[in-house]
Amino acid sequence: MNKSIGFLLAVTLVAFPAITLAEDSSASLGGEISWSVIRTEIEKDALGFVAKVSPKLSESRYFATNSIAGYLGPTVEVRTGGNDSFESVLAKLRGFILMPRPLDQDGEPDNLGWVHVLPFSVGIESDRDFNNPVALAEFGWTPLGPREPINQAELAHSTRFGLDPDRAFGLFIQGGYKFSDQENISITSNTSSTEGGNTDQSDEKPDQAIARVKAELVYGFDLAESIRLLPTMTGWYDIKNSKEYYRLECLIRVAITKDKYSLDFRYENGSGAPNFSKGDQFSTGLALAF
Repeated sequence: MNKSIGFLLAVTLVAFPAITLAEDSSASLGGEISWSVIRTEIEKDALGFVAKVSPKLSESRYFATNSIAGYLGPTVEVRTGGNDSFESVLAKLRGFILMPRPLDQDGEPDNLGWVHVLPFSVGIESDRDFNNPVALAEFGWTPLGPREPINQAELAHSTRFGLDPDRAFGLFIQGGYKFSDQENISITSNTSSTEGGNTDQSDEKPDQAIARVKAELVYGFDLAESIRLLPTMTGWYDIKNSKEYYRLECLIRVAITKDKYSLDFRYENGSGAPNFSKGDQFSTGLALAF
């Protein structure tokens, strides 16, 4: 697949709904940008860059019926670096359906018990060079925990499990197609699949359909007033090739300015989609939330 076509697909996927969002004065973008120094699996030093951008929730972007409600918006995540650092590009149009619909004054489900959320997305997974990009659709289930009485002094601890992005669990079915980059075949065929975090080490073959089951769990802990521990575990099962992949991440985040700047210490084992490359990666860097 020509790289320019891949970039065009990704830009088109995100740009069209982004234009709609821009027309809504109450909608704004949020996300995180981080720069880091990385120590890679084969003991190389690299500079890393991560950018995550998505629209913030707003009432005008909800859709609702008498029994359900949902949300739809674009999201982009880029992770890259030098040498053999882990890398990925994710561009998706994603949303979710809530059952039951939010009815209370806080915009949350008018329900004190568990609430079922059905997330869905369609988009592209790739490395930064768009070698063998994957067109992917995803549908899943993630629960929202019981609602506790809101404590204005401890709002972070009053949020339902699943609404806080640092405390969530989900199961997903993924299906799509992996394209081949004809310009890259001669290069990848001579590259060892066991070296470097930026190589494609998955068993998913180019020019073939793919099918996966995915599970993800993240649960953050406050170690001190300005220090947070964020472990994340993600696993995939490749249905066609009967192969398992996983990615483990442990982040220690030290807040410099609350909800703005932080110092990150990160350990990663496995790159995750789409390369599913193995190995360890350590990094230290500065993150900016907006």
